[in-house]
Amino acid sequence: MSSVRKKFGIQLIASNAETVGHFALSIVLARLLTPDDIGVYSMSAILVAIAHIFRDFGVSSFIKRQKELTPEAIRSALGVVMFTSWSVALLLYLGSSHWAGFFGEPRVERVVEVLALGFVFIPFGAIPGAILVRNLEVVRTAKAGLASLAVYITASVVLAWQGAGYMTMAWANLIHILAHCVAIRWVSLDRAPIIPSLKGWSHIANFGVGTIMTSSLRALDNAIPDVMLGRLSTPAAVGLFSRANSTVNIASSALMPAVNYFALPYLARLHHRNEDLAAEVCKITSYLATLLLPALALTAILAEPIVLFLYGAQWLPSAAAIPWLCVATGMGVLFFFTQPALTGIGKPYLAGLPMAALIAIKVGVAWWLFDGTLARFAQSLMLGQFIALPVVVWVNRRFLHIGVRQWLRSVLPVLLMTALTVAAALLVEWLLPPMPPLLHIVALGLPSLAVWVAATVALRLPLGVEVTAMLARRKAPKA
Repeated sequence: MSSVRKKFGIQLIASNAETVGHFALSIVLARLLTPDDIGVYSMSAILVAIAHIFRDFGVSSFIKRQKELTPEAIRSALGVVMFTSWSVALLLYLGSSHWAGFFGEPRVERVVEVLALGFVFIPFGAIPGAILVRNLEVVRTAKAGLASLAVYITASVVLAWQGAGYMTMAWANLIHILAHCVAIRWVSLDRAPIIPSLKGWSHIANFGVGTIMTSSLRALDNAIPDVMLGRLSTPAAVGLFSRANSTVNIASSALMPAVNYFALPYLARLHHRNEDLAAEVCKITSYLATLLLPALALTAILAEPIVLFLYGAQWLPSAAAIPWLCVATGMGVLFFFTQPALTGIGKPYLAGLPMAALIAIKVGVAWWLFDGTLARFAQSLMLGQFIALPVVVWVNRRFLHIGVRQWLRSVLPVLLMTALTVAAALLVEWLLPPMPPLLHIVALGLPSLAVWVAATVALRLPLGVEVTAMLARRKAPKA
């Protein structure tokens, strides 16, 4: 376990470095590009995000959860992902004009065409990357990720500065894929094969179908705002809502890459060793919620100062959607590990049931309540998330054997800690005079952080107990 903690710490540092890079880039691009530019790219990226699910065909997840990985299985995985990726690339390229016609925005066609080219090269980095993650080779994956990120940032800034406009991120994305393929193969311990095979493809395909069902539904869920706003409103509205989403994700962007890196292979290993998966899911859910729920709450309270400080006044309308998206995201945090746990036990398709219900409810509620404002649209998404919760609870109980009482015992103390932190933040907010955005954020954040630490320790939340024990071990004299 100590080895896993150490690797998680290394991955957390590396992913945070990448997060800082992406974050800094978003601030720069917010001043070099317009909401219309961002909106056109977002409308194009919806289709590509969904296509990514099908090009992978669950191959990465298949590799990450395997107890034993043979050279024949690797070559078969490469064959499957090459076939699916190249097929998707062709379909994207041929369908780009139809996607542009769906939105009535001709600029979308060119963006999709460039993004489609990336699918030609992805297989050569996807397989060695999945093998490194399966083996928890965090240092090597970090080196590859940081190197390709440096190339991506440089390309994005140069393209935007030179006036590439809405095409900036399309070309930068293609350059990023090429750089990552080169970097990931460079750091790999064993050279992944470049000659594919389709022997044994049916075993991979059977697993992949279940993974695709869930992953495509998740991609569709992420695409709902851009698709609906793209149809019902304007590219600028899509861009503003995208900025609201990215602001909400600031709270998780420092942590989730590392969590995503470990979740599936770690839970799969517990399953293979016949350990108590339900108890571990509850414990790590408590860890995650302890870190993210208070951060989301503060993001909701400080929506306007954050937007003003990071992006400027032209993005201020996006702040109206942020509090509601924070609540919706917080509900998702409480069930984040359901999907990797189901995939880890070899049943990825089961996660599709709550996701399908969530999508249907969100679309219905959003269509019913939307009045043209971003705030109402965000409220409808939050309401849809809430209505779908019982389905996720049932799936956890039925297939992961996480009882409602067991889940509540892990979640309620975290909710109490979050409520105390929010109460303190609202009190400070009420007492604060008007001030510049950055000073406002700091003046509210520091006392809220103090309350969070005190409540986490006083309520003996698992994360507080873990950190306290770790500090005690460090202070203890060595024998």
